[in-house]
Amino acid sequence: MDEIVLIKLGGSIITEPEIVEKAKEEEIERLLHEIKEASLKSGVKIIVGHGGGSFPHVPAKKYRVNEGIINDESLLGTSLTQDAAARLHRIIIKHALEASLQPFSIPPSAICVTKNKRIKKAFIDTLIFALEKGFTPFVYGDVGLDIKQGVSIISTEEILRAIALNKKVNEKFKVKKVIFATDVDGVFNSDPKVNKDAKLIQKIDETNFNQIIKATTKGERSFNVTGGMKEKVEKLFEISRKTKAIGQIVNATKPNFLYKAIVGEEVLSTIVKSEK
Repeated sequence: MDEIVLIKLGGSIITEPEIVEKAKEEEIERLLHEIKEASLKSGVKIIVGHGGGSFPHVPAKKYRVNEGIINDESLLGTSLTQDAAARLHRIIIKHALEASLQPFSIPPSAICVTKNKRIKKAFIDTLIFALEKGFTPFVYGDVGLDIKQGVSIISTEEILRAIALNKKVNEKFKVKKVIFATDVDGVFNSDPKVNKDAKLIQKIDETNFNQIIKATTKGERSFNVTGGMKEKVEKLFEISRKTKAIGQIVNATKPNFLYKAIVGEEVLSTIVKSEK
């Protein structure tokens, strides 16, 4: 049974957060070449997802897209957000072609329906067939139709979760690892951008998962997993618990860190792994 590794390239490492629709093309090129070299060395099949960064976030926020169809501008806001996300995706695909990854683009909005922002139905057969034929499937954060609220944002974490837990995927492949590539070394016991003495939490499992999530739910700052990082930890732990795959949060702004994570070499990061 072929092994697969799912990778999310965070929006902060592929776009300039302070400049609207400015892609970090040199970083994108480096990261995709690391993925290509790692796949050749390890022999695993790769699925790549990426965030939207400064591309879709502006219209998504302006039109409150994640709240659903709430007013007369919601349809326009949805279309603009989809279009912005797709523009970044085309840049990613361009560099994936240059890296000889044989990319196969799959917009999540075309294969997924959500309910209250969580994927309810997903037609994953296309992705499975692409993998079997030797393509590298590429997905991304998108806006899809939502049973309850009309539309909602489909986060990259959510689509990768749906893929990793899909019954057909697990019948045909072994989900080996899910990697979230970010601009920090992993999860810390306090904000490393504020506290220079913050300590990296190198492993999250049953012994500390609830403590970390509970701290964030109460709004405490003892763990730097608020917002997006909290979602990453929750989804990685769920995937690991249900598939035995290893979750990993790694700082991909550091050259070769993503490569090492894919091939299984030791690298500074946070490992998320269920031991049950």
